[in-house]
Amino acid sequence: MMAPKPPVLEEKYRISPEAGAVSIDAMVEAILSRSTQFPVRQSGNAQQAGSALSADIPQAGVPLQTAVNELLASAGTYYRKNAHPGMFSYVASPGLPTDPLGHALTAALNQNVTGYLSAPGATVVERTLIRWMCKLAGLPQDSDGLVVSGGSFANLSAIATAVYHTLGPVALERGIREGPRPVILAAETAHFSIERAALMLGLGRAGIETVSIDGSHRMDLDALAQKLKEISDDPQRQACCVVATAGTTAMGVIDPLSEIAGICQRYGVWLHVDAAYGGAALLSDVLRKQLDGIERADSITIDLHKWCYLAFDASILLYREPQFARELYGFEADYVRDEPARTAEGHRFYDLSPEVSRRNRALPAYLAWRHFGLDILGRNVQHNAACVQYLAAMIEVAPDLQLAGKPELSICCFRYTPSSLQGDEERIDRMNERIVEALALGGNFLLSPALVDGRPVLRVCLCSHATRAHHMDELLAEIRRIADNLDLQT
Repeated sequence: MMAPKPPVLEEKYRISPEAGAVSIDAMVEAILSRSTQFPVRQSGNAQQAGSALSADIPQAGVPLQTAVNELLASAGTYYRKNAHPGMFSYVASPGLPTDPLGHALTAALNQNVTGYLSAPGATVVERTLIRWMCKLAGLPQDSDGLVVSGGSFANLSAIATAVYHTLGPVALERGIREGPRPVILAAETAHFSIERAALMLGLGRAGIETVSIDGSHRMDLDALAQKLKEISDDPQRQACCVVATAGTTAMGVIDPLSEIAGICQRYGVWLHVDAAYGGAALLSDVLRKQLDGIERADSITIDLHKWCYLAFDASILLYREPQFARELYGFEADYVRDEPARTAEGHRFYDLSPEVSRRNRALPAYLAWRHFGLDILGRNVQHNAACVQYLAAMIEVAPDLQLAGKPELSICCFRYTPSSLQGDEERIDRMNERIVEALALGGNFLLSPALVDGRPVLRVCLCSHATRAHHMDELLAEIRRIADNLDLQT
């Protein structure tokens, strides 16, 4: 029998390391240099945004610079500039100047950070970042966590841990429908990811008990205690988790964390704090005290890609007692033969969340924090909050403006209420909606639609390190200019 002939790849099909040789520095510099320039968002229809792209699947390649130019003409032209000083929409990360390098290093290293065995250095980097975050949150030394894709996934992972830990080994073996019906409690202002977590866990919407809010839009403590008492007296239901929010999406309100923790302790219920937005306050010595009580949580979500300024995507999930997560997520298989987490070298991130394959999300964060330091990052977070307080102070003394609530972090909601429309709430509603639309078209400021107590408001969320106090003055001036030219009959 003749020996088999080895296959040979022709030279023209070889992918060489030099294939990525393009001026990354020049490209990044060009993008970053425009990140704070007019307009906040470059609009266009889908046909315009995609006109430079190849409509057909490319059979033969083109020079790399050609492909780069196509992307710059599409994604690099029609986009929202999150770092723009007038970007007040949603809770958008501005990114940091170190991010392109951090993400380039991540891609170049191309590590699958399942744990120490597959990615030793990347695992050590991520565990260092997690130790920093545990310390800032005031959690015990043996707390742990990991970096996941976003707040929704972090919330799902934490709530699943809470549910299965509460229900015990029987639920792990036979499912959650064998015993009392699991219940998650959250205020009506909680992020919709909490309800989605209940749905994905098979609890249905009946698995969420909505807790009312008080006059300051915080979770009502008496209502929470009453619901927990009712559930504890009901053999058909089991309270598994209370979700408190540190920085609600609409108004940036912080639920009374310490008091909620005390109630949860009284009833033996897991406390999860969704600090996806407001967790950035931990970076500031001045703002940190507003999160008093977060150190008593059983799990915490903090998005680095929100007010912590880092580019997408990275969300911190912390566990006070990580062994409870390992009870749910820890698995052994013949293709995974490393030891469970007993030593640093045996650490496995997939013991703490559903993810197995995962990119090195911690590297850009470590690079940014190590370069800028807590002093600079925290002072910028603090300055955003100070600018919002300045805006609120101007609104309080303005006869044509009305605060929808006292701001706590870097979100301020208010309404334009001219004396000529006093008493006509529907026309005031329409005017505020039209102002948001006109601001977006103007290009200097971008706000997102929001309702407070069922009424449209002008919601200003500061997450950019480029925003200064004078932008608050300019915003109010533009709002008034727009209002003076609005025709509410059209």
